[in-house]
Amino acid sequence: MDDISIDKIECILKVYETQNITKAAEELYLSQQALSKTVKNVESELGLSLFLRSARGVLPTAMGTRFYQTFAPLLQQYHARLKEFRSISRSRLRLGLAVAALRRIGSSVLNDFSQANPGIELDIVQQPDEENIFSVISGNCELSLCPPPTGLDDGNLEFIEVWREPIYIVTGQDHPLAGRKSVTIRELDGYPIIRSRDEDFTFRVTVDIFRQRELVPNFVYAIGEFELLRDIAVRKGYIFICPELHSRYVPRGGIAIPITDPDFIMKEGFVFRKDIMLSGQAKKLIQFVQNYNPHK
Repeated sequence: MDDISIDKIECILKVYETQNITKAAEELYLSQQALSKTVKNVESELGLSLFLRSARGVLPTAMGTRFYQTFAPLLQQYHARLKEFRSISRSRLRLGLAVAALRRIGSSVLNDFSQANPGIELDIVQQPDEENIFSVISGNCELSLCPPPTGLDDGNLEFIEVWREPIYIVTGQDHPLAGRKSVTIRELDGYPIIRSRDEDFTFRVTVDIFRQRELVPNFVYAIGEFELLRDIAVRKGYIFICPELHSRYVPRGGIAIPITDPDFIMKEGFVFRKDIMLSGQAKKLIQFVQNYNPHK
């Protein structure tokens, strides 16, 4: 004999309470035929008659009353315990985090959020930019605090910006562009550009901006460490493209020049899926970071 499922038990209890198949079916959003079949299947599995059928409805038998008195409180406890666990789950927010994003926005923001919202537990996953995007796509994280999903968006991602900064080039003082106060992407065409990792936002947006202008960037290196990239760019006369934060530490003999293209901006913010309704915890975090002032 198969186990009797929770759904079947709920059907029997509803029929007992209404003593009417039609009304019970409406409240359970089932057809009368499906509900009648369920009742018969449960009676068959138990080997008992739970209801007496008549033209005016159904009346519980003695065993039907005993079934109700036994399972009604158990089902009530089941839903109460389930509600508790769902409440615990909803109070936990899994957040993907790009460490550089936190450093730019303010390293204390998440601690301040937790103190202001003690009922919300942040489950933080620190990972590179690209992995943050994929963790949202896969559903592993509800939110990620990172750069926008440039070049990775499958059409189902939303980005809410909370911070931005200019993008610069770093190069040697003897480079042909060194005398400029600012440069555009078109003016970088043809010059050797030392690149960062594939998953880095600056690399992805550089490729995207060049493509929009029907240009092909002349990449010459792929090294992960920004410090090495800056040093090599200055010593060999290459160009290194990076956010303003990384242009502040120019090696001796180097120079930093801002890129003025309006759509070439370093951004940080929240990425999430459009097809999933954000939890209240996620909305609170977004609002908190948008309004964050560490000096309040």
